[in-house]
Amino acid sequence: MPAFVDGLTQLYGCRLSNNWLRFLTGLFGGLGLGILIKALKYFIYLKFGGF
Repeated sequence: MPAFVDGLTQLYGCRLSNNWLRFLTGLFGGLGLGILIKALKYFIYLKFGGF
């Protein structure tokens, strides 16, 4: 979501981006994706791992 918002605001000319902002949006996006993958892995383990 952070990378999407960053890209969309740049596309419409609301602001200019820089490397620091790209780093932060990538960091937060990566952390969020990691949390989602971990939750999905945990759900799959609980649902199918008990057999």
